[in-house]
Amino acid sequence: MAKRSRFNVGKYGAFPYGKLKILEKELDKEIDNIIDLKENLEKKKEDLELIIAKEINYCREEAKNNVKHLERGFDFLLIVSLVLPNAALIYFWTLPNVSFANSWFLIIFSPMVSGFIDNIFSFLTTRDQDNEKYQKALRRAQNRIAINYYKKKRTSKKSIEKKINNIFKEIIELDKEEEFLSSVSQKLPDLQEKAKQRERVAKIEAYEGRIRDGSKIVRKRLLKSVEYNNWNCPYCNRKKTPTKAVADHIYPVSKGGLSTLQNMVLICSNCNEKKSDLTLRIFCKQQNYNYNKVIDRLEELGKDV
Repeated sequence: MAKRSRFNVGKYGAFPYGKLKILEKELDKEIDNIIDLKENLEKKKEDLELIIAKEINYCREEAKNNVKHLERGFDFLLIVSLVLPNAALIYFWTLPNVSFANSWFLIIFSPMVSGFIDNIFSFLTTRDQDNEKYQKALRRAQNRIAINYYKKKRTSKKSIEKKINNIFKEIIELDKEEEFLSSVSQKLPDLQEKAKQRERVAKIEAYEGRIRDGSKIVRKRLLKSVEYNNWNCPYCNRKKTPTKAVADHIYPVSKGGLSTLQNMVLICSNCNEKKSDLTLRIFCKQQNYNYNKVIDRLEELGKDV
């Protein structure tokens, strides 16, 4: 489906935070649309299945009525052959001075037993044949009624089943699409956090860029006030060449220091490398410099520390 190519996770890594928030809303809307579409398709599918179910019930009942004459009904002879011998046996059993050995009893009872066995055997052999004949006739009648049923509705069972199958396939595709979009949506918070970090870094870099530009201007002004033949680094207090001096932020930029004459001083490259973004107190402690003397030298240069 076209929606998948539209939502490509691979390209979102470079998206800004604001654009990712818009995308999040679009994804939520798209998922809601898919859910609504699936519900509508399920309703259509149920309606079509109901048509087939009604047709099956209607045709079955009509077919039963058409072949009712073939249905095996009440078998009177079988019932008689079952009841009569038992009734006779009970009757003769209750008569006085009568035993099963009496010949006249055997003459009456034996044919009954013979008829009973014959009817049972006949019933068992013809029952399955009659049932098979009835079922075949029932199926033929049901098919015939079904054809007329769909003709009246100007459609066919195959056509409805095909529609149901197509809807089922579409629902499966929508399930896959929903799963894909949900997976994209779950990745957005992480992408948004990374975008925030990139934007914070970019702002810091832009700020530091402005600081560096300001530092170059301040360095030029500081060099103008230096005695080239008599310049010592205010941190290590060693004699150095001012042309190789670096303009250092006394209070580091990373901690909010500004590129002003009050916060910047020329120092040797060696001290600059070691100080990096450390505060002056920590730097002096690490290098075993006398912090108070360093402060005195900075104050002599007009720095408000």
